[in-house]
Amino acid sequence: MFSYIKIGWVLTSFQFEEKTLYPKLRVVAKTHQEMGVQPEYYGLFVEVLHETLSEIFECSYTVTVRYCVDRIFTLVMCIMMGYDLQELPKFYLQISASTVTNCNMKWLDSLENTIHDPIGFQYLCRFLEAHSCSEYVWFLKLYLEFDYAMSDKQRLVIVRKLIDCCMTPGELFEINISHEMREQVLFYIVRCNC
Repeated sequence: MFSYIKIGWVLTSFQFEEKTLYPKLRVVAKTHQEMGVQPEYYGLFVEVLHETLSEIFECSYTVTVRYCVDRIFTLVMCIMMGYDLQELPKFYLQISASTVTNCNMKWLDSLENTIHDPIGFQYLCRFLEAHSCSEYVWFLKLYLEFDYAMSDKQRLVIVRKLIDCCMTPGELFEINISHEMREQVLFYIVRCNC
């Protein structure tokens, strides 16, 4: 328990300079190793942390806050374990993998589940934006609007917006699809009187 309090202290102590913070984090890591804490336990810990904070701060612990806590926690663990910061994505995937095997995260089962889950969708959008694929974020948001639309009239408006924003050559959020695929989609939409 005392080690977890130290991690909480770290999360509130980022005003320290790098040269003093790193050694302090390594001391925490050494304490954890002496206690028998395995690296895969950190994924479980961050999930419990999320559940606890979600319950305590029901309205304000949003998906964005959760994502930020994940990133801070991952960065802290990366420093504690002595990883080069270039290895951060690899370490993050290790935490995610251990979390998935030990927790129920159905949103990772398929792309469809990911898109329809608020947490999964947020992570997917952040990933796409981080990899310079923000046009697909717009496309997916419009896809969800279409999927949740209650009437054909709403769907028609959304389809037109999707074509204008994501399928028109030269537009800011044009998705990268082949000319043939674009023509097939437009043909189908015209055929359906959209």
